[in-house]
Amino acid sequence: MSKTDAQTMVVRLPVEIAEDLIKLRNDKNLSTIGSALKFWIEQQQNEKIEARLNEAENLVTRILNLLFKMNKQTETRSNQIEQRFSRIDKMFRIAAVNQYINSFMLAL
Repeated sequence: MSKTDAQTMVVRLPVEIAEDLIKLRNDKNLSTIGSALKFWIEQQQNEKIEARLNEAENLVTRILNLLFKMNKQTETRSNQIEQRFSRIDKMFRIAAVNQYINSFMLAL
């Protein structure tokens, strides 16, 4: 079939859909109702893709928020452990100094 040949097809549509396609054809300056239908189908596909992308973006955001929260909890726990080790270290240093003082006092 050459580019100038055309096929026609009769399709029955509900009046509301036909009116929407006519309006779309006029609004977008399309040549035929078929072009309007093709445009509408592409628009629907794009909307579905966009909805899926939004859903994926929301999931990624939720995952990042959870990871951030987990990181904060780990950081807090790490700080608590570090503080405990610091206190233990101070206690050992104090004990070592006391032992040194006791040894020195016994030597006198």
